[in-house]
Amino acid sequence: MLPTRVYLLALAVAFARECGGSRAILASQRAGAVVTSKSRAIRFVAVDGHSLSSPQQQIKISSGRHVLHFRVSLPLLGWRFPGVSDEADGPFDYSFEANHHYTVDGRLSRTGSFTLLVTDEDKRPRAK
Repeated sequence: MLPTRVYLLALAVAFARECGGSRAILASQRAGAVVTSKSRAIRFVAVDGHSLSSPQQQIKISSGRHVLHFRVSLPLLGWRFPGVSDEADGPFDYSFEANHHYTVDGRLSRTGSFTLLVTDEDKRPRAK
């Protein structure tokens, strides 16, 4: 009787994990915003080497370490740096906690390098 209970408990835990009980949610800072000639757009294009069907502004992934591939569109980049494309893809390796919401944004330096910024919204201090 005891081995059956242990097996059922293990099965229930595995099922709960697969049903998304331990997922992290990632959203680009500009999710839902209209991209203009002066704004940037960050889209997720692949997770752990598996391409998404189309670039996404928000994704849900299992907790743990993942390599995300993202696409950044900077419409004025070609204007500021002639001969440079206004879109770039890049990898990002990060560990995500279960049931946390993350915001992904970026900053373009004066030299043209782009820094991706990830904020765990559940750890951000709340205004009083």
